[in-house]
Amino acid sequence: MTSILKVDNIQKANGSTPKANDLGINTTGTVLKTVFAKTDGIHGTSNAEVLYLTATIAPTLSSSKILISHLVSYGGAANGYGFGRCERTVAGGSAVNLRYGDSSFGANTGKGVYASFGMQMNNSNDVYKMWSTGFNFLDTPSTTSVVTYKFFVQADASSRQIIVNRSVTDPTAGYRPPPNTTVTLTEIGG
Repeated sequence: MTSILKVDNIQKANGSTPKANDLGINTTGTVLKTVFAKTDGIHGTSNAEVLYLTATIAPTLSSSKILISHLVSYGGAANGYGFGRCERTVAGGSAVNLRYGDSSFGANTGKGVYASFGMQMNNSNDVYKMWSTGFNFLDTPSTTSVVTYKFFVQADASSRQIIVNRSVTDPTAGYRPPPNTTVTLTEIGG
């Protein structure tokens, strides 16, 4: 004999919708949600910081972790030692720079402490080239509110230049690769 249980809606005693853990479903280590974002825009900078990509996710569980997988295409000039960084804002809160480790890193608040990624070029021909760099970070926002991640780029001096999604010289010939600046936010149940 086969039994079938059919329901239109399940509610907790207080009328709220139950989460997977309320129903006895173990979500630890399970991918619960994925968000993808990209930018085709051209974003240039000297030594002023520029926002070039934003993505948002609303975690299902406050115990979840968010895996940030980011790829940025960029161009620059010789001896350009730029960097990118990522910050997080939880709805209604202030922006927080993602960090490797915690405040025990000491008083240094420079770019080396932040969850940053290098964007360097070496020689004079680099003005014709595009490069790609990746960034991965496992964040613990500890919320079910909307979380916004923003990515910024900055060159190391006013005489330097970093351009997201383009080479500095931007040749129109067919050998210039198309830009590929993306981020994937993956919620992993905790």
